[in-house]
Amino acid sequence: MVTIEVEEVLKGTPPEKLILFQYGGEYQNEICMPPEEFPLLEVGKTYLLYLNGDYIRDGETLYTVVGGYQGVAVDTDGEWTALSEANRLWPVASDQ
Repeated sequence: MVTIEVEEVLKGTPPEKLILFQYGGEYQNEICMPPEEFPLLEVGKTYLLYLNGDYIRDGETLYTVVGGYQGVAVDTDGEWTALSEANRLWPVASDQ
């Protein structure tokens, strides 16, 4: 889980403290590898996230990304790039 700083909201009203749940990382001395197509978000990068507040734990809402990696884009030099393309997981039309 990671706490996200929200810079802009396109729809809805996020809580003051937005907690994002991702698969992978370390929890209670156990390490779990994230899925290759959806690596852990990196500190300092800017992302466009489509989120769902669908889990409640200890009174706090945990958000997940809608559609897994499909709900994430990363800012690459001022342009939004799909996470899968940014990580070069699949060829895109312009590569062929």
